[in-house]
Amino acid sequence: TNSLAKSYGLATRSYSFGHPSLPNYLDIVSGSNQGVTDDNPPSSHSFPNVQTLADQLAAAGISEKAYAENLPTNPTSNAGEYAVRHFPWEYFPKTKMPIADASSLVPDLNSVTPPSFVWYTPNLIDDEHDGTVQQGDAFLSSFIPQVQATNWYKVGGQIIITWDESDTDNTA
Repeated sequence: TNSLAKSYGLATRSYSFGHPSLPNYLDIVSGSNQGVTDDNPPSSHSFPNVQTLADQLAAAGISEKAYAENLPTNPTSNAGEYAVRHFPWEYFPKTKMPIADASSLVPDLNSVTPPSFVWYTPNLIDDEHDGTVQQGDAFLSSFIPQVQATNWYKVGGQIIITWDESDTDNTA
């Protein structure tokens, strides 16, 4: 992570909405936490009439696709290392965002018509929620070069890595 920041840049004054995770993800994709202050599943929080970033992209003719590591058959529920609270699209049942398992990301990015906008949610180990910093770094050291080797990246794709929140604001 530090090597990527050193090579490509680091935003040091970027803050989340708050704690826990879900309100931050809702805020990122819809511009609001929708009044949510917990990590409950879509069965508790559903926003069928709220426009998302995906809807705006679709309206502008920009293709998009969201990928999740370990995406289960029922993506509206947690399963193994997949956490729906980190994959906000499931809270907006009418959103235009197509979803897929992460295993199809690299082939899609190398296809003739890759999506222009890509959302990627790692699993709980690789995103360091349940994993260690070392596990997260190992994931990024493999994942980022794979994406950088795709046709999508070579023709101008950009990668932004973000975290949803922290328990502290240590900048050292």
